[in-house]
Amino acid sequence: MAVRYYNHAGFIVSMPVASDERHRWGPTAVAYLRRAGLLYSWGLRHLLMVAPLLVFIVYPLAGPVAAMLVLAALFAFDRFKT
Repeated sequence: MAVRYYNHAGFIVSMPVASDERHRWGPTAVAYLRRAGLLYSWGLRHLLMVAPLLVFIVYPLAGPVAAMLVLAALFAFDRFKT
């Protein structure tokens, strides 16, 4: 779904800047880009959440360790220094 929204936003963004259609579709492009970014982040987080489950299936004792590593990585990526 994220790729779909990015594709639609790409069509709008590729319109000539001074065209009436671009001005009319501008708010839609902004909404599509926000939705695509949200869906992309959800998809990436779900992919990361599956990793500990797969590790648990192969090595049951390593599952909790993998979960803690994923949580540490997400915590580090979600914070930034200004």
